[in-house]
Amino acid sequence: MPKRYPPEQHERAATMVLDHLDEYRSVYSACQVIGPKLDIGADSLRNWTKQAQIDANEVPGATSAELQRIKDLERENRELKEANEILKSASIFFAKELDPAAADSPVHRRYACTKFQGRGSSPLAWCSAA
Repeated sequence: MPKRYPPEQHERAATMVLDHLDEYRSVYSACQVIGPKLDIGADSLRNWTKQAQIDANEVPGATSAELQRIKDLERENRELKEANEILKSASIFFAKELDPAAADSPVHRRYACTKFQGRGSSPLAWCSAA
């Protein structure tokens, strides 16, 4: 889903709120007044302002760079887990081709036949039909 506001607009809007923060009781009240003038929701503007304060080390929290790093690592971890499952299934498939008796092993039943579970007969029957 594309982002509605470009990052430059985030920075300018947050800077504007921080510049005028002394005129208001809180960040939220400043965002409620400034947000509609910029055609930005108050909560979005408050989140951007809070993140700008974190990035400037004014308040504690995870910086934008740290959040991006965490997001990248989570994506990489997910991709590696998927690749690992594919490799496990492939190794079981080729082991079965070399030794048909391996089809009865618990490892084979767990990894190679999980997509067939819940379809009536036993998973081994589905796997041996393939």
